[in-house]
Amino acid sequence: MILAEQTIVLTGGAGSIGEFLVSNLYQSASRLVVVDKNEEKLQILKNRFNNIEVYCCDLTAPEKVSETVAEIFKTNKVSVLINNAGFIHSEPLVNILKPEERKHSFTAWDETIKANLYSAFYMSATAAEQMVAQKIKGLIINISSISAKGNMGQTAYSAAKAGIEAMTITWAKELGMFGIRAAAIAPGFFDTASTQNSLSEANIKKWSKSVPLNRLGKLEELASGIRFIIENDYYNAQTLSIDGGLKICNLGQKIDEIVGKFGNRTAIHYPGGEKYSYEELSSKANQYAGYLYEQDIKLNDVIAILNDKSIECFALMLACLKLGATYTNLDTNSPLDRLNKIIDRCQPKLIFIDPKLEAVSFNGLADKRKLISLREVVIQQSVPASINNEITGTVPAYIMFTSGSTGFPKGAVMNHANLLNLIDWSKDTFGITEEDRCTNVNPVYFDNSVFDFYSAIFNGATLVPFNNTQTRNPHALVKQVEAAGCTIWFSVPSMLVYLLTTKAIEKNSMSSLRKIIFGGEGFPKPKMQKLYQLVGSNTQLVNVYGPTECTCICSSYDITEKDFESLAELAPLGKLAPNFSYEIIPQHEDKPRIGELCLKGPNVGMGYYNDIERTNNSFIQNPYNKNYREIIYKTGDLVELDQNNEFRFLGRVDNQIKHMGYRIELEEIEAGLNSIQGVKESAVVYKKISDGLGNIIGFVASQDGLTADGVMEEIKKKVPDYMVPKKIYMMELLPKNSNGKIDRVELKNSL
Repeated sequence: MILAEQTIVLTGGAGSIGEFLVSNLYQSASRLVVVDKNEEKLQILKNRFNNIEVYCCDLTAPEKVSETVAEIFKTNKVSVLINNAGFIHSEPLVNILKPEERKHSFTAWDETIKANLYSAFYMSATAAEQMVAQKIKGLIINISSISAKGNMGQTAYSAAKAGIEAMTITWAKELGMFGIRAAAIAPGFFDTASTQNSLSEANIKKWSKSVPLNRLGKLEELASGIRFIIENDYYNAQTLSIDGGLKICNLGQKIDEIVGKFGNRTAIHYPGGEKYSYEELSSKANQYAGYLYEQDIKLNDVIAILNDKSIECFALMLACLKLGATYTNLDTNSPLDRLNKIIDRCQPKLIFIDPKLEAVSFNGLADKRKLISLREVVIQQSVPASINNEITGTVPAYIMFTSGSTGFPKGAVMNHANLLNLIDWSKDTFGITEEDRCTNVNPVYFDNSVFDFYSAIFNGATLVPFNNTQTRNPHALVKQVEAAGCTIWFSVPSMLVYLLTTKAIEKNSMSSLRKIIFGGEGFPKPKMQKLYQLVGSNTQLVNVYGPTECTCICSSYDITEKDFESLAELAPLGKLAPNFSYEIIPQHEDKPRIGELCLKGPNVGMGYYNDIERTNNSFIQNPYNKNYREIIYKTGDLVELDQNNEFRFLGRVDNQIKHMGYRIELEEIEAGLNSIQGVKESAVVYKKISDGLGNIIGFVASQDGLTADGVMEEIKKKVPDYMVPKKIYMMELLPKNSNGKIDRVELKNSL
C-alpha cells in the first residue's frame, strides 16, 4: 500500500495517542476519518485539521457503530481501519491492603473490556463486511499493548489486549482470501501527556531504566510502526512490538506473565490431593515478598530455605526472585556440620524452616538468630509491583551447593537470564504446555529439581511434588504418578533402575507419561533397554546432560531402537542447546575430538559463591581466544565428539564421581573422615559394579582402637546419606606410591 493513496479510519482520535496520530496521518494519508465519543474534542480536531471527517459515536454500542460505519463507507472507499479506542485501567484482582475493597470492581472490568475489546470487534466486523462487499483489499490495524502478555494489577486491560492480539490473528486467517490483512502493534512505555500527568518523576525514571534504550518511546516512533505495517503488503497476522527492546528480563516479570495467562489453572498438585492455583501461589509469593521487604531484604541478599517441598517454600522461592534476592535450598536431612559449612559460605540474611519441620531439629545451626519458621511469619503487605523492574538478567537467582574437594561444598550461582533460557528451551524441546503435569521426584537441594520447578511453573504446567517418603516406596510411587496423570518425568537413572529392579514398572506402566527424561549420571544400556521395552511404545525416553554450573541441562538426546544395537556404551549426550557453545581441550594432540568438555556462552553460570579461588580454577578465559574476554566452564567431563557431531561421555578427568545422580568430590568424604578423632589418614575410592553402577568405599588408618562401625557412625554425622561409604576398611597404614602419596590404585585393585 502507498500511504498517500489510502483513506484511513482512526478510532479514539481524541486521546493523547489518537490526537498525535491524527496530526501525523493527516499529512500523509489521502483522507482521514476520525471516530470518537467525545464530541467536544472532535470539534477541536476538526477546527485544527479542516480536511478531516469526524464522527461522534459510542463504540461500545453495536447499533451505533453499524450506522456510523455504513455512513462512512457511503462517501469513502476506506482501505485502512486503525482501532485505537480504549483506556488503561489498573486494579489488582485482590486488594491486600484494603479489605473493605478487596475484590476487583466488576463494573470496572465490564467498562475496560467494552472500551478496549468490544469497540475493536464492532468496528472491525462492520468495516470488514463493507470491504468484502466493495472488494477493497484493505487492512485492519489494532493497537495492542505490552500488557497483552499479562501485567500485574491490570487484569481487565491485559485481558482486553490479549483478546485484541488473538482476534488479529483470527481475522488475518479469515480475511486473507479477500486480500484483507490484519495486524497489531504493541507499544511499550511511551512519553505521552497522560504519562506525564499520572506518574511521578521517580516512576518515569524507573520505567525508563527498564528499557534497554534507557528512555520512554516517542509517539513519532509509534506512528512510524503504523506506517511500516501499512506500506508492507506482506505484513500480516502478527503483532509489531514498539517497546525499545523491553522484554521479560527477570523471573519476577516472567511469573507475573504466567499468572496473568494461567491464573485459575493448577500450579502445584500434591499426590494427596492438595492443590494450589497460579493465583494462590502468586498471592502467597507476593505476601512473602512483602515480608522480606519489611525485613530489609534487598537485591542480591541471600536467603536460605530448609525446604521440604511445602507450598510455603515454593512461594518463598518465587518471593526471592521477585525481590532480586538469592535463595539457596538446604537439605533438611543433611548433617548440621555440613549445613553450617554452607551457611558459613553464603552468609544468608535469614534462614527459613519449612512449616512441616520442627525448628528444634536445627538448633545446632551456626546462627540461630536468623532462623525463622514459616509457621510464624506474619504477612503485613504484598511487595511493591514496581520493584522487579530493577532486576536485570545478571542478578543471581539461586545458589546450588555441590560437593567440594576441600571438604567445603561449592555454591554454583545461576542468574535470571540463565533460567529464562532454560525455561524457553524446555518449552521448545519438550513441548511443555499448560496441559502438562510434571513430576518433582528430585530433592529441591539437588540440581535436577531446577528443571522440575522452572520448566513446569514458568510454562504454565502443573508441578506434582513427591516427598522423600513417597519416592522410597517404588510401587506406591508408580501408582501415584499414574493417579496424578503426570505427563513428564525427570530423574536420575538410578531412580529408574530402582523402579525396574523392584518391578514397580510393568508393561505400559505410567501410560500418561509422554516423556521420561533422565540425566545426572550414565544410564546402563541393559537397564535402559528394559525400560524402553516396557514403556517405549507410548513414551519418549530422553537422555539429558548438564553440570550444576550451567543450569543443570545443556543438551538432550532422544532414545530410539537403534541405540540398543550396542549395549556396551552409554547413550549419546546429544547436541548442545541454543545459547551454549563449547571447546574440547584434548588430552592428546592426535585426538582433537576427545578431551575435556568446556562450555561457553551466555548460559554459563556466574561461578562459585564467595569462592574466588575455585571459581578461577573452573571458570577460565578461553585458551583459544586471544582477542577478547570469553569465560568458559571446565566441566571435568571427558567426552568425544562423534561423527554425528553429538557428544559421548567417556569419564571424568579428576577425582570427582557421579553417584546416585549426585556429583561428589571424593576428597570431601576424605575430609570428613580425617576430622574424626583417632583417624590418622584416609582414602576414598569409587568401585564400579557390573551393571554400570558403583559403590563408595572408604579406607581408614588408625592405631587408636577405632572400629569400622564407629567410623561409619561418625561419618554419617558429617556428610549427606548419598556420600556415606558403602563400606569402611580399617588399616594400620595406607599404601603409598613412589611419590609418597596414598596409592588409590592399589586400594581399588584390592577390592
